Amino acid sequence: MVHFRAGNEEQAAQRELTRDTTLTAWFKLNQSDKNAVHFLYTDIPFHYVYEKKTKWKPCQKSSDKIISRLYTVSIKDNKKFYLRLLLLHVVGAKCFENLRTVNGVLYETFKDAAIAKNLVEAYDHWAKTLEEAIE
Repeated sequence: MVHFRAGNEEQAAQRELTRDTTLTAWFKLNQSDKNAVHFLYTDIPFHYVYEKKTKWKPCQKSSDKIISRLYTVSIKDNKKFYLRLLLLHVVGAKCFENLRTVNGVLYETFKDAAIAKNLVEAYDHWAKTLEEAIE
């Protein structure tokens, strides 16, 4: 949902287009912080804190009591499912293209990249097993 005043529709739309998510802020963090590139997306909350205004910033003190989440995604939603799978296995991505690049080859889709990284076979096996259990 986007809130705006009458007459400011274009500015509101532009602001929404340029707004960072935690994922796009992670990409920017990896571009600017040489230490961040060593962590998976799911490991970042152990080393950085996300604040809407300042985005990701280094933790002031270490703690093993961290709450973070990476939503589960149905395998039926190919794009999000394989994006999530790559986020669990790729460190230091600076953009979506980095996630789709394997051994110097830029793949068209997240699924193709996950297949090239040999991440799919085990997940396909479990997905099929779960689908059979549901039937």
